[in-house]
Amino acid sequence: MTKKYWLVLILFFITACAPWAKVGGDYREESQNYSVTLPEGWMKSNTVDGLLVTRDGVLLQTIRVERFKIDQDLKHTRKKYSQNMPPQEMADVTIDNIKSDPLITNFKLLESSPATLSGIPGSKIVYEFKTKEGQLRFKCIHYGIMSGEWIYGIRYVAAARHYFDKDVQTFETVSQSFRLLKP
Repeated sequence: MTKKYWLVLILFFITACAPWAKVGGDYREESQNYSVTLPEGWMKSNTVDGLLVTRDGVLLQTIRVERFKIDQDLKHTRKKYSQNMPPQEMADVTIDNIKSDPLITNFKLLESSPATLSGIPGSKIVYEFKTKEGQLRFKCIHYGIMSGEWIYGIRYVAAARHYFDKDVQTFETVSQSFRLLKP
């Protein structure tokens, strides 16, 4: 059997076993210190490292909210975040971590700019990539901020051809609703 078949089969079982529930409206994650307004009719799965929502399936589009400690080792780079790091330097570390992921190929940075999330200065990164199998091109928008000892990120990943444009405004609405409960 091909690697592609196994990848699809594994992703199917991972998502099929996840506790999916229809969402819409205000969502508070007290343990992660944030709230966000989720789009109506999408499905959510709370995962170990954050919130994941999709409308048509995780292989087509996802919105993800994550939080992790500033001093936590990153999966794909030796670079590190540090307290009071300027937003552009924070973006550079994030970009390096993404580019170094062995499952991502043909990485193309489209934008890296300042942005505000929950009233906190941060960064916006827009990029395209293909999976290691190289069959499908994805596009991503990633907002990141630092608050206290935590890094918060909200990102939208979708198939570049059809789904990205279809739901990008929904993502922007969700990202604008993101709030820290205790800044």
